[in-house]
Amino acid sequence: MGAFIKGLVEQQKMKAAQPLEMEGSIISFKNGNFIDGPFNETKEVISGYYHIVAKDLNEAVKIAKSDPRFEDGNWRVEIRPIMKVDGIN
Repeated sequence: MGAFIKGLVEQQKMKAAQPLEMEGSIISFKNGNFIDGPFNETKEVISGYYHIVAKDLNEAVKIAKSDPRFEDGNWRVEIRPIMKVDGIN
C-alpha cells in the first residue's frame, strides 16, 4: 500500500489519505433540535479515505481500480466526487 500511495502522490494524483477511527458520532437536526442518529444500519464500515485528483469520475474509477487490495479479490471502494461550492473550495 505504501508504494501505491507513494506512486499516486508522485504522479500528483493524490492530495491526501488517512485511516479513520472506528468511533464517531452521527447527528441530525430535526424540528429545531439536534439528535443522535438516525444510525446507518449496515455491516460495512468506512475505514479511511483517499482524496484523489482526477479530471472526471472515469479517471477516478481507473485510479481506484489500480489499488493493490483488489488483487486479493475481496475489496470494495466507493468513489464520489467532491461537490464544488462557491466560496468554500
